[in-house]
Amino acid sequence: MNIEALVRFYQEADAPCLYQRVAAAVERGIREGLFLPGTALPTQRALAERLKLTLGTVTHGYAEAAKQGLITAVTGRGTFVASVR
Repeated sequence: MNIEALVRFYQEADAPCLYQRVAAAVERGIREGLFLPGTALPTQRALAERLKLTLGTVTHGYAEAAKQGLITAVTGRGTFVASVR
């Protein structure tokens, strides 16, 4: 997973809340085919540090993307792009 692409998508996202920008960045990466099903996303901590956000903001953004069915979290393994249904 290219964290720099996710950072760029975050910076370009047009969302009112920071956590929504995180979710929008994930969605765009998937939509554009850069993040394929099964691809591991950066850890929440690594992304928070890179974006200079709190861990809670990134956690909320990942949770929003998971709620939309875009990603799944596997305890002890990480967060992955969900399989296409």
